[in-house]
Amino acid sequence: MHTANGSAEFDRVVVTAGSWVQKLIGSSVDIGSTVVTQEQPATFQPTIDVDWPAFIHYAPGPPKTNTLIDPVSHYGLPTPEGGFKIGEHHTGIIVDPDQRPDGADPARLARLQEHVQEWFPGLDSASAAVETCLYTTTPSTDFIIEAHGPVIVGGGFSGHGFKFVPRVGAALADLVEGKPAPRFH
Repeated sequence: MHTANGSAEFDRVVVTAGSWVQKLIGSSVDIGSTVVTQEQPATFQPTIDVDWPAFIHYAPGPPKTNTLIDPVSHYGLPTPEGGFKIGEHHTGIIVDPDQRPDGADPARLARLQEHVQEWFPGLDSASAAVETCLYTTTPSTDFIIEAHGPVIVGGGFSGHGFKFVPRVGAALADLVEGKPAPRFH
C-alpha cells in the first residue's frame, strides 16, 4: 500500500466498503451478486412523552409495493435527539451508489407517514425529517463474510449490518487469522 505518508506491505487486507464493496474489489474477487438500494427512513417527533422501544414490524396483508421483500415491514428506533426514526425495510429503488438521486421520493414519504398515522398515534406524522441510506442485499439476505486468498470481504448486510457490528468484526478478524467464519442468516 502506498500513501502520502509512506508505503507498507500486508499479508491480508479486509474490505468492508458498504455499497461500494463490489466496485472496490472489482471482478478479481467473486462475492456473488448484490443489489444496492436507496432506502428512505424519516425521523418523527413525539406528541406525547413515551419511551418508544426499538422494533421491527411485519405488517399483515397483501404486498403494498414492488419491493425486494413483501409484505412491507418497518423498523424503528429512538434517536439521540429525542425523535423516533422509522423506515420501510427493503423498499428502496435500485441505484448505483455513486449516482443516487437527491432528495426524498414524495410517494414513499406519504406511505411512511400513513404508516405512522395508523400505528403510532404518539408521533407527529407531519414532522418527518427524511434521510436516505443504502442497503446492499444478497439474494439470500445472508451476509458476505469471506476470505478470497489474502482479500477478506465483509458486505451485503441487507440492512442489518449495524446490529451485528461486534460479531461481524470478530468474524472478519477470525478470517484474517486463518480461522473459519460462521455464516450469518
